[in-house]
Amino acid sequence: MIKKLSLFAFMALAISTPVKAADITEFDVKSCEMLGATANAVMTARQRGIPPTYIRKRLKDILVKNELPFVMTMVDAYITEAYKQTAYTTEKMRDWAINSFKSDKEAECLRYFYEKEDT
Repeated sequence: MIKKLSLFAFMALAISTPVKAADITEFDVKSCEMLGATANAVMTARQRGIPPTYIRKRLKDILVKNELPFVMTMVDAYITEAYKQTAYTTEKMRDWAINSFKSDKEAECLRYFYEKEDT
């Protein structure tokens, strides 16, 4: 899942380009799905008790290897937000936290494209 981050850079480029809601492409949707996968990886690490410095190093290594270090700003924001949240002890609550975080990040990404129509 973490290796899918190579497509993450394309998402960053897509988000930086203003579009109207009618102009949202399948690529934009896939970019938001990739953001969700990244959020999923970060929150999974959080819920499993993996230190934030470890997940950051792993993600940074992948991004640098794929020549995408500029994406680290977004990854750092996800890590900071995820590690402010509770690490749950039951699998059911861990799954809820992971899925919720992922869904929130995908929704934020999609909202970005829809709200660009008004600007």
